[in-house]
Amino acid sequence: MIVNADDLGYSSAVNRAVVESMVDGLCTHATIMANMPGFEEACELVHSNGLADRVGVHLVLTEGVPLTADLKRCRRFCDPDGRFCLARSKRIMFLERGEREAIRKELDGQIARCRAEGLNPEHADSHRHAHEEWAIATEVIGICRSDGIRWLRLARNIGRSTGVLRAAYRRMVNYRISRAGLARAEYFGSWEDWEFAIRQGIRPVGEIEIMVHPQYVENEILVDATCGKNLAEILEAAVSG
Repeated sequence: MIVNADDLGYSSAVNRAVVESMVDGLCTHATIMANMPGFEEACELVHSNGLADRVGVHLVLTEGVPLTADLKRCRRFCDPDGRFCLARSKRIMFLERGEREAIRKELDGQIARCRAEGLNPEHADSHRHAHEEWAIATEVIGICRSDGIRWLRLARNIGRSTGVLRAAYRRMVNYRISRAGLARAEYFGSWEDWEFAIRQGIRPVGEIEIMVHPQYVENEILVDATCGKNLAEILEAAVSG
């Protein structure tokens, strides 16, 4: 079971929660956001705790400010102030040539910034699952292969049904990732997805990646921000379930 803490680098509070969840053995891996304000602090914490080989890259196209000027000028992705505004309200099946080039430069830049800080990310995912969009997936898969990223997160394929068409679409995305040789796990979902599968008597056979978002709440309790439950308790249940 891979337990990946998303959003490392988002802020000081998130950094502390993610790093301590890894040090305490609650999370096996994390992915870092190279364009967010807490990135440099996150790198320092990762190195001081000997976690660099377990940190991948959390590619960002939906929040904050791009690292590259070209993408700031793409109105499909950024507002007039140069901040990401991509909402993913509709499937992105096609991109114009300039958009493709701008995305490649931006994501290459995010990976390069990680490496400049002494990180060598071997796995990747994306903020708000932007790499699941068909046209964006094309660029992300190409970048992973050319930049030496070994693994790319699958689209969610366990848990409560979200409809026949969406499930079929995700299967096609996962086929592309697997065909490119970038699939590490066979299944991906949140803790709630895993819990739902267990309640239904379904235990996926094979390696599974669980996504969590560590956060401290009152009384210094570490929870998964997605579901609000105690992180240690839900992961113990996931392993024993």
